Amino acid sequence: MSTTSRDGALLALDSGTPEHQQAHHKYVETLRAHRNRDGGFWVAATDPLAADQALTGTVPQESVRTAVLLSDGASRLVDRFHLATWRQTLDLLDREGPEALISRVRAAEHSDPAGSRWPRGKTHDDATLVTLSLSRSPVPAAVRDRPPAQCPDGGRAADRRCVGAPHRSDHSRGR
Repeated sequence: MSTTSRDGALLALDSGTPEHQQAHHKYVETLRAHRNRDGGFWVAATDPLAADQALTGTVPQESVRTAVLLSDGASRLVDRFHLATWRQTLDLLDREGPEALISRVRAAEHSDPAGSRWPRGKTHDDATLVTLSLSRSPVPAAVRDRPPAQCPDGGRAADRRCVGAPHRSDHSRGR
């Protein structure tokens, strides 16, 4: 039985009944049987093989305004609880910040501690997220076209500073 049909079976049962508890136990066991397995789903946890299963891609930088990385606990608002769309979630993060998203996830969890409305393996999950806002300002040609910094002792230039070699600012010379 798929987890989707098992979700439906849980929803059809009265919360707190022995039948609901048994169905919830089977649901959790089904999740465990499919986690980090071929043909199942992958979770970046303690199994480094999960990283090999990541879905990746590229988009032109000019088409990206913000990038967001969410743990499965933070994404619950959209993919488990269905209380917001991804667009609404991005707008919320833009307007109110990460605390607002995590507060909404926690409110949903607290409103359904037994998992009767939203069946899940655990009442509360870690909720972690990172947002990165990208500037739309073009880099001035004088900066963009500047030759790389010259680094002593074979170091390489990164962001106009020497990496892997001693670096002294003009203020520290002679000390």
